[in-house]
Amino acid sequence: MRVTTAVACLLIAAAGPAAAQSVGEKTGVNSLIGVSPSTQDFVTQAAISDLFEIQTSELALERADEPTKAFAKKMIEDHRKISDEMKMILQSGHVKAELPKALDSTHQSKLDTLKGLKGADFTKQYHEDQVRGHKTASDLYKRYAEGGDNAELKAFAAKNKPHIDEHLKMAQELDKK
Repeated sequence: MRVTTAVACLLIAAAGPAAAQSVGEKTGVNSLIGVSPSTQDFVTQAAISDLFEIQTSELALERADEPTKAFAKKMIEDHRKISDEMKMILQSGHVKAELPKALDSTHQSKLDTLKGLKGADFTKQYHEDQVRGHKTASDLYKRYAEGGDNAELKAFAAKNKPHIDEHLKMAQELDKK
């Protein structure tokens, strides 16, 4: 595993600084070695995460049990607020990055899977996606807050990481109810 990781890191580094960030984020290597995402990668991944949370939670409002619906409602409200805050930061002109217009293929595939499920199968998968997604988002926000290259976006990440962590804890508690 270490040799594979080392080789992957070398290949990514050889691809050049700009490509290293995007490929590193996409493959998970940056997270594995604790490298901060580029500003564009942070914006892209955070926005896709929010969009996924909102879309899957809207589906949960239709298909899940009552405790999960309450969680989903909070996810929709909170992730819309986070998305709106990021949009305002980008519109200020202080951050040179663009928001994605849709989910990436990985998240779209997960959403499509959820759309095909009902009842306990839906609820189980939704819970798993929420835990996994919030773990990934927490790591993303932490790495950018600590080492990002835009002060305003670093402050945004630091401010919102506790909310993401709260969501993770809530998601982990869903299966205990």
